[in-house]
Amino acid sequence: LAAAGAWELLTADTGGTCLLAHALANADDEVRFTALQALFDGGPQGPFPGASLVPLNLTYFAAATGRPRAVVLDHRLGEAQRIAALLGEVGYDATVAYNTNEMFDQATASADVALVLIAASLARPGADVAREQLRRDPRTKDLPVGIIAAADFFDRAAALAERDPLAEVFVRPHDTATTARQAARIESLRPTGLAPPDVRLARAAQTRDWMGISTPLTRHNLNRSEYLAAIDRALTDPRLRPAAIESLASLPGREPQVSLLSLANRRSLDYEIRAADAEAFAAHVAQHGLLLLTDEILTQYARYNGSASLDAETIQLLGAILDVIESGASAPLEAPPAEAALPPTT
Repeated sequence: LAAAGAWELLTADTGGTCLLAHALANADDEVRFTALQALFDGGPQGPFPGASLVPLNLTYFAAATGRPRAVVLDHRLGEAQRIAALLGEVGYDATVAYNTNEMFDQATASADVALVLIAASLARPGADVAREQLRRDPRTKDLPVGIIAAADFFDRAAALAERDPLAEVFVRPHDTATTARQAARIESLRPTGLAPPDVRLARAAQTRDWMGISTPLTRHNLNRSEYLAAIDRALTDPRLRPAAIESLASLPGREPQVSLLSLANRRSLDYEIRAADAEAFAAHVAQHGLLLLTDEILTQYARYNGSASLDAETIQLLGAILDVIESGASAPLEAPPAEAALPPTT
């Protein structure tokens, strides 16, 4: 239908959703990615029901590294770390979650996640709630789950696994061979399997290009807060940051401008990244005007006044930001006294 340009059929409202939204909410990664591809290759020129699924899928695909990931949820920190270490030895990038919200965030972070392990010993109904939370999101609906069972929790683990065709008991392992064998069995539960690494990497590269385009928000009337939240998540990943900065620079409104300024001031980032942020900030001001509040402008002056002990590049960068602010102001600005200085931003 997309190839034939039948966008009216794909985006027709059918009770608050549409065929395109159904595709974006499909449990199969390939179906969801194909729906994104259709959108960015000349899709509908207006909003459609279910468009809020676009930013969630963008960051999910864009964050892939090609290495399989595993998430371990267990209230016993030492045990969770031990199992994660064993998974690391057999080829997974394994992370530990301390509650169901952390587990969900990690499980939906990228298309690399191959399996989730949930301890049966979580206080009731913890393990079941965690499993059900995964089934309610299209990114994790088909994600296989292992219910970690110690000897005294095997019956509970078996009962939990019986409720879900994509879950099986994962007996607490003590060596890499057992870990690898059980992880492979859990992974095999996934109906379509995890996409090969080269496919995940190709999708990530393509999606990062798409993230640098502002048209999804303007053309499809995406929820602005959701779109900005997706960009904020992308900013934490060095591989996604350039596309996220480009996207921020193209979006109208105060939030993108403030975010770009904040990033340019963050000294924990490499100078090249801060310089790119400052350049994007300048481009945003040139296109949309200066949208900072008076307090934000005064704070920036204070940062510059407190920069004497910093490296020359940072001082020059802070000065360039003030030049942009002054040139973009609708009325002449009066700089605060030099005594109004802030300590360097980390």
